[in-house]
Amino acid sequence: MIVAVTPGLATAGEAPPDGSAWTIDGETYDVNPVTLLDEGDLAMVQLWRLAHPSAGRIGGMAGGVIPVAGHLPDAGGAGDQPAAMMDAFRIMAAAEAEATAARER
Repeated sequence: MIVAVTPGLATAGEAPPDGSAWTIDGETYDVNPVTLLDEGDLAMVQLWRLAHPSAGRIGGMAGGVIPVAGHLPDAGGAGDQPAAMMDAFRIMAAAEAEATAARER
């Protein structure tokens, strides 16, 4: 998830601009970590984004103020979703919050 929410990483190419290595969440990668994601990883991020759109998608005076809720993958409410999916969403939300806090420091 951190790879998916790191600005510019998806379009940065295989090697870091400065020629060193990629360091994300304390781990070092010789190649862009985006290249390590498979279709399942990307699909999970897409589902999570649909369920948890960023506040930046609301403009005007409501931007960042109104809580943003999206669509869950299966019909029904949170209790109708697979437990593993909801656990994954919780982990992904925590990873995004951690990445956002790290960027703001």
